[in-house]
Amino acid sequence: MRTWPARLYGSAYLAYHLRGQARFPFQPPAVIARARDRRVRQMVLHAYRSVPYYRELLPRLGLSPADFRTADDLARLPILEREDVGANPYAFLSSAYRMDRCVASRTGGSTGKSLPILHDSSAVLQSAAYQWRDQSLLARLVGRSFGYRELIFSSAVGVAGLVERFGHARSFLPSGLRIQRRYHAVLDPPEAAVRLLNDFKPHLLKGFGSGIAKLFAQLEREGAPFHRPCAVSYSGDALPAGARALIEQRFGIPVFSTYQAAEAFKIGFECERHAGLHLNADLYPLRVVDADGRTAPHGEVGDVVVSNLVNRAMVLLNYRIGDCAVLAADPCACGRTLPLLAHLEGRSGEALIGVQGRRLTATALESAFWSALSRTLLHQVEQRAPDRIHWRIVPRATADREALRAVLVENGRKYFGDDVAVEVEFLDDLPRTERGKVRSFVLAPAGSPR
Repeated sequence: MRTWPARLYGSAYLAYHLRGQARFPFQPPAVIARARDRRVRQMVLHAYRSVPYYRELLPRLGLSPADFRTADDLARLPILEREDVGANPYAFLSSAYRMDRCVASRTGGSTGKSLPILHDSSAVLQSAAYQWRDQSLLARLVGRSFGYRELIFSSAVGVAGLVERFGHARSFLPSGLRIQRRYHAVLDPPEAAVRLLNDFKPHLLKGFGSGIAKLFAQLEREGAPFHRPCAVSYSGDALPAGARALIEQRFGIPVFSTYQAAEAFKIGFECERHAGLHLNADLYPLRVVDADGRTAPHGEVGDVVVSNLVNRAMVLLNYRIGDCAVLAADPCACGRTLPLLAHLEGRSGEALIGVQGRRLTATALESAFWSALSRTLLHQVEQRAPDRIHWRIVPRATADREALRAVLVENGRKYFGDDVAVEVEFLDDLPRTERGKVRSFVLAPAGSPR
């Protein structure tokens, strides 16, 4: 337990960084750019002085910290791959921080080996403050800024609970003002989630999209009245479009998405216009790059490359985070001036190849198969062989399963060819990773359908 003076200092530090966060996304672009570029200069200098990887890299490239004045200069660094970090994570740790005083977490590992990530204590407290950029929108829907209840669907060892415990240990907030949170492990039975929902009566549901979809699948199966929260906010993995439509259209609960990762806590968030994800460019400047590592034009799908300008304990700059996405060309009509990510397409490398070489990402797959997937709450497609596709489906309670199967088979032949076998399996839940996430695709090593 931290001493009272230390906790009071943590509270003051958190309060200082909370100032103006709700309005910051509406600042003029020049103000946001100045804040971003100041952090770029500070982080590159810090990395050069105390992080082995960058201390060796910059001179080898003929660069110095003085060569990095704006976020655009970060593209002068080679793209940092997950494999680079996994091979030697210690090379990215700053000698200015003691490991035993940092928050240790791990990436989800949904598409590969999980990576250890360390965050310095200041970064964790700052992230709690920066969360107010999107949390303030949810608080308006609740009708109050403090003292409300959140039910969070996550891994039993997820980052959300870890960060909350860290924050409580290093800051002080009276119990009447503190947000009350309960956690439900997504690997636990959905009946337990329903009981917790009705007993705890949260104002907000948050957490893994697939965990929230699993809850509403159970609620629809039971058909009984239940406590309805003011809003749903998901991250971690996808909330399928069919489940989102059920929550918003049948139950009238607004849904929002946030973009975050163990490597970068608060990348972006969805606003009330639902036009995409506003990017916290001053904290985590983001690029979308093509197959050659060049910045992709707005509107084109590419890999997400992000730089963390908040966490100084483990410095990750120009880092390929493992997602593919599309940047929007036009600003959002809500008035926020932060850059806009039109949408996330899914995990990099997760796509099926249809006839004439058409590449179907998770988003494109939902669009192509919408007539069927709109009647589902969770779905996963597995390529068991180059000419064999297997769907795993959690259907809506009202769905005609045989009609749904027929549409999936018919569309499968349309998009993948007449000689591709399409199988459909109906389940109450989908296979999950050890952290409780659902993968949209399971790809066979042998390759993709033609």
